[in-house]
Amino acid sequence: TPWADAGRQLGDELKGLAAQHNLQPPAEVEEKHRDLKERLSKLQGREFDREYIQAMVDSHEDMVDKLEPRVNERAGENQFENKVNQWAGKTVPTARQHLEKAKQLNDTLGGRRTTNEPNR
Repeated sequence: TPWADAGRQLGDELKGLAAQHNLQPPAEVEEKHRDLKERLSKLQGREFDREYIQAMVDSHEDMVDKLEPRVNERAGENQFENKVNQWAGKTVPTARQHLEKAKQLNDTLGGRRTTNEPNR
């Protein structure tokens, strides 16, 4: 799907940035994805749809929460931090857009709201 493709592209960009600075992504990220895949593999139909979209809402809320503080960070001496902040600035609009789409789908499927904010 275009949505998954965009997520993979952003993840690959961040992994590439980390690799340039000899950093490895945390193992818990892979574990979290593996757990989600396992949980979803046991579901079907509407139950799968609700859980999948809820996972998309949760992950995009988490992403936006982590990236937004970096968007307006001033450039400092740490090149890696500066590059991550630039990447965050480029990524946040897409993450917000995907979050809103996920919330709309979640509402359509009768999913739960994860925040009190109607439109983050």
